[in-house]
Amino acid sequence: MKRLFTLSLLLVTTFASAQSIVSVEAQDQVSGFLLGFALPSQTFPYDVQQYGVTYTTVDVFGDSTTASGLISVPTDRGNSYPLAVYSHGTVPNREAVPSRTGVLERNLIAGVAAKGMITVAPDYLGLGDNDAP
Repeated sequence: MKRLFTLSLLLVTTFASAQSIVSVEAQDQVSGFLLGFALPSQTFPYDVQQYGVTYTTVDVFGDSTTASGLISVPTDRGNSYPLAVYSHGTVPNREAVPSRTGVLERNLIAGVAAKGMITVAPDYLGLGDNDAP
């Protein structure tokens, strides 16, 4: 158990230092009430603020690169929330990613946040603001 904890701490320290925020841009604010119309069998207790994020990370070769993603946060800041990561599937082009406004998949991410989870959705390398192939 002690070895597993030490290994986990080493991995978290190594990977946490590999990324840093470049910019955060407030995007849509989504009403939990309106999400309830899209999925009438669900209730969404929170409104959601979505942010486009650009950050530095490392690519598959270990070189520094810029990437993008979306963070959706319940607007009731009086609570603490768990974190969820949304990993989207294959997309037809580099602009069909969560950080881009107008992409319908953002409603799913907002729905998770409106249920009470801070939701992070990376665009992946080669998509969004990253110019890798």
